[in-house]
Order: sequence, then structure tokens, then C-alpha cells
Amino acid sequence: RFLITEGMEPWADSAYEDLGEVNMGDPAVLSDFATDTFLRFKAAKTCLILWDHGASWYGGCCRDQTSSNDSLMTDEMRDALTDATGTIGTQVDIIGFDACVMASIEVVYAFEGLCVDFVASESPVAGTGWPYDNVLQWLAGSPSMEPEQLCEVMVSEYVIEYEGSSIDD
Repeated sequence: RFLITEGMEPWADSAYEDLGEVNMGDPAVLSDFATDTFLRFKAAKTCLILWDHGASWYGGCCRDQTSSNDSLMTDEMRDALTDATGTIGTQVDIIGFDACVMASIEVVYAFEGLCVDFVASESPVAGTGWPYDNVLQWLAGSPSMEPEQLCEVMVSEYVIEYEGSSIDD
């Protein structure tokens, strides 16, 4: 696990905790990560982004190729985040999916009551995903922005990043 700071390189000696190999398709791993992160790094506003190939309500997200392609199914993600929000005592401000086709009504509904805002695509997402460098520059420049504003930045920066590419067709 890493605390990402400006200029930090994601090498083993930069980690604050080494968990070894874990199954990213295991809901207990997601629950543990979210709970640990939100308790360890308390913040007035919170955001959880899940990144990987997405397959909507029928195929889930966060497939772990080293664990027999285990994936987090929608109900497993909901259960994991129900556990995490119950432990931290509040909703997550933003849950986002940097993954294809995760904005189906079934997936969005599964997170009702667990977050204030939800960001995902109902279409394919480019292989390199969201332009985190641009999004984080916005956030660093306006750290008190409201979650809804950050959601708008995420979407607009994605559109700008891939404008004119085949992904925006």
C-alpha cells in the first residue's frame, strides 16, 4: 500500500505496507482496503476509484488474473463497501469506476446509500483509463472543491484526453 505524494515513485521501498500477493477479486480485500484507507487517512471528503476491465452487473470488475480470474461481482462490491462504510461510519463521497460499462442502472443502484456521487461509463473506457495527472492537478489547485465538482472534472478531463480518438466515437 502506498500513500501517493508528489514525486513519489511506486517502488517497494516507498510502500507503507506490503501485503504480498492478494486476490483483488476477493470482496474481503476491497473491504479491508477501503476501511484501512479511510480510517488511516481521515479526510473531510472521500473518493474510491475501482480500476480494471469492467463487465457491468453480469461480469463485475477487478478481475485478478493471478487468482483464477476471480472478479468482484456487483453484490460482492456492495457487501464489501457496506462493511467498510459501516466501520468508518459514513458514506463515501464518490465511488468511481475507471472501467468499461459500469454505469448500468443495476450497478448504480447497487451503491445506493453507500456514496453521494457515482462516476462511471456506460461505454468502453480507453485502455489507459482516466487522466489522473490532470484530475489530480485540478484537485491540488482546488482542494476544497465539492465532490460533485470533482466528478465533473473527472468526466471533462476524460473527454478532453480522448477527444478525436476512436474511443470517443
